[in-house]
Amino acid sequence: MILSKIDLDKLTPAQLQKVEALVDKLTDDSPLKRKPLIIEFRLSMPGVASWSGKWSGDGNNYVIYKQTTLKTLERLGLIRYDAVTEVSWTYPFSDGWRACVTARLLRRNEKKQKSDGFSGYNWMVDSIIASNCIKPRPSVKRS
Repeated sequence: MILSKIDLDKLTPAQLQKVEALVDKLTDDSPLKRKPLIIEFRLSMPGVASWSGKWSGDGNNYVIYKQTTLKTLERLGLIRYDAVTEVSWTYPFSDGWRACVTARLLRRNEKKQKSDGFSGYNWMVDSIIASNCIKPRPSVKRS
């Protein structure tokens, strides 16, 4: 069974039970055995357009953790072909900088790391969860 091809909303209770049984068969260290399911979103800035070629945030642990559902994991592509994977999205800024947000599912016994926030780019994670891509940040109208 390929989880990435399943529309969980259309499953009958019996079919959903089969999917849950498949998840239960996974090894103990599998992220899908974790309750609740938690996605780690990590920010990096691989496209740096500064005079020094460096980002002032290099070395910081920019990470956000979000509780999620199996359906969201499937929609974001974090489950493919019965395996858990890592997915990245990039966002090019008009000034030559480029951000990258990488998502992965935390393992069952893995602890959350101390976060340095998300450097003001939380809107990227919200956009990924809502639309599976990073859309431009909505403009804030000033009066």
